[in-house]
Amino acid sequence: MLTPNAVARRVTFYIAPDGTVANVDEKIKIPTAAEDSLATLTRLAQASAAGAAAPAGRGPAGSDTARPLGLSKPVVTTERNQNFVGPASQIITMDRFVGDFALPDPVTGRTWALTTLQAGKKATVIVFMSTESPVSNAYTERLIRLAQQYKSQGVAFIGINSNNNESMSQVAAHSRNNNFGFPVFKDVNNRIADRFRATKTPEVFVLNARSVLVYHGGIDDAQNPGEVKQTHLQAALDAVLAGQPVPAKTTPVIGGDIQRAQR
Repeated sequence: MLTPNAVARRVTFYIAPDGTVANVDEKIKIPTAAEDSLATLTRLAQASAAGAAAPAGRGPAGSDTARPLGLSKPVVTTERNQNFVGPASQIITMDRFVGDFALPDPVTGRTWALTTLQAGKKATVIVFMSTESPVSNAYTERLIRLAQQYKSQGVAFIGINSNNNESMSQVAAHSRNNNFGFPVFKDVNNRIADRFRATKTPEVFVLNARSVLVYHGGIDDAQNPGEVKQTHLQAALDAVLAGQPVPAKTTPVIGGDIQRAQR
């Protein structure tokens, strides 16, 4: 895997039988890689069988973390609604470990993994965006300002465009024209939006340093900057960086609907 500085780095992904990422190990020691991998697989299997806390690595046990999916019998339960079609085990929920995924960057043509973008970060902000939605575009300056403000504090911002009616070239042009200061990826067929159950743009999800979802909601409480009274995203980030519980884990989302692919 390549880091943002184009340096090769070895990362091991442990895949559960249902196809989800059960664990990610970014600290590989080459001389003991085989032994360490076997130990991790054993912990995953034991945790899955016992229904206990998460194994070592990403998604450890703790008050704000439930265990990631282990090496258990494949889950065949499905959910079918306007936001998601697929295995219920892939739906991302509050206080749960968020497994890895990869998306293409329309500007560079490269595909990036979430874990690469998260490496060394204290928090990650995932924001679903649109090139055309007036509401999403009304938040452009606020997003740029927040990304700049929190960059030095170890927070990564990641934009995702899941609108089926907005092409790769549109997303690339929108990113270049606005100079967000963070990448905006294209979610073809809105599969990542489905996993997060995202329905609006802009809609925000905050992951802590252990890739656990700790906030879902709006950036603030008003489309008009002059009418903002509650800065929800900023409050969530300040709490995470201070090692404190997020004051409001979910808040209302102001935005346009994500235009989903029909499948």
